[in-house]
Amino acid sequence: MAEQDRLLFDLSLNATPPLTRRIAIGEAGALSENMTLPQFAAFVTENIDTYTKGEINSLLNNYLAKNNLASYTPSQNYHPATKKYVDDEIAGVYLTKGVVSIPDISVDSNIPITFPSAISTNDYIVVGHLISKGTNWDDDNDVIWMVRGMTTTGFNLLLREVSPTTQVLDFKYKILKY
Repeated sequence: MAEQDRLLFDLSLNATPPLTRRIAIGEAGALSENMTLPQFAAFVTENIDTYTKGEINSLLNNYLAKNNLASYTPSQNYHPATKKYVDDEIAGVYLTKGVVSIPDISVDSNIPITFPSAISTNDYIVVGHLISKGTNWDDDNDVIWMVRGMTTTGFNLLLREVSPTTQVLDFKYKILKY
């Protein structure tokens, strides 16, 4: 028996292998990622003599067209996700952003940060970093930061100076929904 026949009919020599196996082997033609739904239906119809109406309907029901405009929410691993679905999911995570100039820190500092506009929650994550703006980076890198007092309009940036040098810093941040 030829390798293709063995793969096509499986080891059990099943006389009606699944259409997806016939497609994968190339015995029933090939699907194209640019195929429209009518082209796909015609492709399946050409193979209807071997398969039941239920098998063909199942294959058609699991087909997501490239030009699909219907709303779809993936619910299991390996379900396709449209660009719109991913964009909408990411948009819901990002809340606001900003850059704040930090005056020279003297030992401990508490700097209130106010958002450009209020956000929808006080349960968020501050993702940020300090940016060295001074002429001597070795002075600017002696600072530790954390946050507290998170509200819908801002938070407090807490800074600790490790060495008594003059720092010239910016704090750049993004607020992400937790």
